Amino acid sequence: MTGFVDRQRAAQLMDRAGIEALVLCAPEAFHYATGASIGPAGLFRRAGAGFVVIPAGQDLPIGVVVADFNAAQLQAALPEAVIRSHPVWIETATVDASTSGLALAQRIEAGLTSSGRAPDFSRPATFDLANSVRALKEILTCFGLDRAMIGVDLDFIAAADFLAMQALLPACIMVDGSAAIDRLRAIKSQREIDLLQQGITLSEAGLERLQVDAMAGMRQADLIALYREGVAGAAAGLSHLVATAE
Repeated sequence: MTGFVDRQRAAQLMDRAGIEALVLCAPEAFHYATGASIGPAGLFRRAGAGFVVIPAGQDLPIGVVVADFNAAQLQAALPEAVIRSHPVWIETATVDASTSGLALAQRIEAGLTSSGRAPDFSRPATFDLANSVRALKEILTCFGLDRAMIGVDLDFIAAADFLAMQALLPACIMVDGSAAIDRLRAIKSQREIDLLQQGITLSEAGLERLQVDAMAGMRQADLIALYREGVAGAAAGLSHLVATAE
């Protein structure tokens, strides 16, 4: 699984803009850069669910900050990327058969302890921007960009989040990189074109199913089900996951 970023063109756009890296955090931009989902934290549509660092220097890999829940999946999908994680609200634990005599709460606590969780560790209610920016700072420092001018997607970041990011990265100069990001995404690779065409074909299949089988009095859920059935039928045999959003 890889993203769609043309690193050579990205470097040219950054050179023109006078920036040393692009830092993306919108869920759509995250997927564009990595080919992977930003994970459940992205559903809140606030800065900090995840970040992608695209350095201007093509000798550097991309860097990714993602929720700890999704970190292993991202590392497997992007083995050459530098991955850092931050805690979100989702907790996982392996419950060992040897603790079967204990109450469920005790078994879960034992599983958490054996996984290496520190005794004073606690999870945020959703996710904490400060935690994810600290992970972002680690990547920038690793890349020698901790005092660089970086372009961020201000078309997405809320003003309050941007101020918080500036406070947490005082040595960096953060400017609006939205124009460079938009220009980068404007030219599609053949793989992107193929996927867009495929998406149109699948969507049309869903609409055709609605046209044939929709009837007066159907609930919204029934109509959605018909659309999904049409898409699923047309997608049978494809090698990659197809998701619908109504």
